[in-house]
Amino acid sequence: MSAAPEIPIANVYHLLCYASGYLGFEADAEVERDDHSGYTALLLKVLNHGCTHLLKQGLHRDYRAETESMPAIRGKLELSHSLATGGLSRGIAVCTHDAFTADVLANQILKSVLLRCAGMPGLDEKLADASRRVALRMSEVSRIEVDIRLFNRVKLHRNNAYYGFLLFLCRLLVESLSVRELQEDWETVEQRFHRSLSDKLPALFEAFVRNFYRTHLGREGWSRFDAQHIDWQWTPLNSGASGLLPKMKTDVTLEHPDRKIILDTKFYRSGGLSEHFERLTFESANLYQLHAYVTQLSRQAESRASSGDRLAHPHDRDAEGMLLYASTREEEFLHAYWMAPHRMVVASVDLARPWRDIEARLLDLIRPAAPAA
Repeated sequence: MSAAPEIPIANVYHLLCYASGYLGFEADAEVERDDHSGYTALLLKVLNHGCTHLLKQGLHRDYRAETESMPAIRGKLELSHSLATGGLSRGIAVCTHDAFTADVLANQILKSVLLRCAGMPGLDEKLADASRRVALRMSEVSRIEVDIRLFNRVKLHRNNAYYGFLLFLCRLLVESLSVRELQEDWETVEQRFHRSLSDKLPALFEAFVRNFYRTHLGREGWSRFDAQHIDWQWTPLNSGASGLLPKMKTDVTLEHPDRKIILDTKFYRSGGLSEHFERLTFESANLYQLHAYVTQLSRQAESRASSGDRLAHPHDRDAEGMLLYASTREEEFLHAYWMAPHRMVVASVDLARPWRDIEARLLDLIRPAAPAA
């Protein structure tokens, strides 16, 4: 059974906000109070809200090369085209010039996705009308056929960073839309989104945890928050052996002057527990993985220290390890272990709980100081 439908719709919105790196949360009040008919309806409502915000601020504009006939030369004269049209004899030239316009790819995608969704059978009539009205306010923006490949062509920077979140939502919607526009309805899109979301949940949960801790612990002396590559401390004994060792890369690494945590995220509906020989145990592969991270990092630190090299972090030798499982509607657990010199924790967070409880749970897992051995 898919875990995606069991996560409250408002919680999915928060997960997507953190995972995409957008932390403005302008739509929070609407998300929390509204009775949404489904995940995709929520995405479309937030997209409407975001595009309305863009229109109030002014759509992003950029320079784009345009070729057109005009009564005076402007920019580059396209001589062959001008001669072919016979316009020069009438004082009309074909020129290519830079136009500062809102008709750029990012706006074209937003408008086109809104109109595509608004015209789909089965969508709530009020939501369809709202989407259509917002799209038609982008009067100078062209409608295009949206393809997944187009999203990689949009250039984001400081002046249009908010677009990143809205395009992230658009991409999720487009991934759930059929190429054959006339042969689907909104219910089919919702079902397809459920399947897509279920596949994405492990990666979304990892990105959410990383950006959540970056946001909430960054002001408390914690840093890094991203993945870390760890070298295997195995000495090759024959030619070519070293090249066969796989890459060792953590999900999230949290660093503090007093502590270091190697955090590995997992998404299982069961919360990471499975039955072995008639008793519940954690997934052994996950424990082996975390064990390898902390022990190899410790050996790497010892090797650097013996060579007189400066340690990358003062707690590389005794880094803590944490397995963090996401689940839905399962009893949360927290189990701590000691493996000198490492403290190891296996914990879970229930994503079906109220969002404030989820935030408190994640912070409580990190903030308590590690006990002395």
